[in-house]
Amino acid sequence: MKIKKQVGMILSNEKGMVLPLGLMFLAIIAILGTTAVIITTTDLKIGTNYKLSQQAFYAAEAGTSRAMSKIEDFIFGGTEALSDTDVKVDPTSSSYAATYEYKAEKRSGPLQPRAGYEVGVWAGVGFNLNAIGRSGTAQSKIKMLSRATVPIDAYTGGK
Repeated sequence: MKIKKQVGMILSNEKGMVLPLGLMFLAIIAILGTTAVIITTTDLKIGTNYKLSQQAFYAAEAGTSRAMSKIEDFIFGGTEALSDTDVKVDPTSSSYAATYEYKAEKRSGPLQPRAGYEVGVWAGVGFNLNAIGRSGTAQSKIKMLSRATVPIDAYTGGK
């Protein structure tokens, strides 16, 4: 009889345990949920920054291509403008505003090689190319030395 009385006292003392256990589980679930939200938003920011940096790099590449085209025009007497600023990569698109600017400076004399691209040779004339691409908050710069190219037709008169 004494044992039954002690068991009954122990069971009667456990009446308030459900509420504290429930609150502990609720706190653990809230912490896990908050952690998941933080990780997800961080991943979204990383992905957005990567996308913008890629767009900025390709915009800078577009600037170098445009500068090379302007150099060819310069060599064959078509234009004197070797620079431009705030050119939209896709002027018809309103979904993003990736822009580039480029500047080409004529150099002559012995040209020291620089890291980057080297294209052809033409009468010892070279051009420093600087292109900057921008997309959102990202920016990418490309600096290179280009040696002017002249097609064989220019020497042979088209023959």
